[in-house]
Amino acid sequence: MTYLHFHSYPMTTRASIENTQALVHVLQQGQPPTKLLLAPLAEFQKKIVTDTPPAYRVILYRRAMYQIADRIARKKRSSALITGESLGQVASQTVENMTVTSADLNRPVFRPLVGMDKQEIIEQAKKIGTYELSIQPYEDCCSLLLPNQVETRAQLRDIREIEATLQWDTLLDSVIDGIEEVQV
Repeated sequence: MTYLHFHSYPMTTRASIENTQALVHVLQQGQPPTKLLLAPLAEFQKKIVTDTPPAYRVILYRRAMYQIADRIARKKRSSALITGESLGQVASQTVENMTVTSADLNRPVFRPLVGMDKQEIIEQAKKIGTYELSIQPYEDCCSLLLPNQVETRAQLRDIREIEATLQWDTLLDSVIDGIEEVQV
């Protein structure tokens, strides 16, 4: 299994990176050594902030993350993506937005927590030993540069129109080119 973490260092501290490394260490115990890929999203985010409507920022961030993960999965011959998203936990995680963010991928996205509420997820985290790590405070890449209002019912055609005004593939490639691989 390969883990992928998006971060906004140096616009944030390295805390999210360190926290993710600790979480992966717990998750992979009893398994062969695994890899953690650290994807730098800061420059991509700057472009999104300056060149796109604010309400769509988080959706564009997430869509980029999925497409980057999909490209990496292709290279590693992985057959699926797995995320920790839960429906409605944050404004961007609506059915409409989840549909838009995972559109145009070449492999399925599994969301094992999708129907769980916050308390159920907390209980699961306690059972597997990740809860104390997961509540540590840090700025994550999606909370950085948040707009005042997030679109909750994005339409794929609107998102594709925005992407068409950017050099979308070049932006994604620049994130991929900056990925650091860490052995855990």
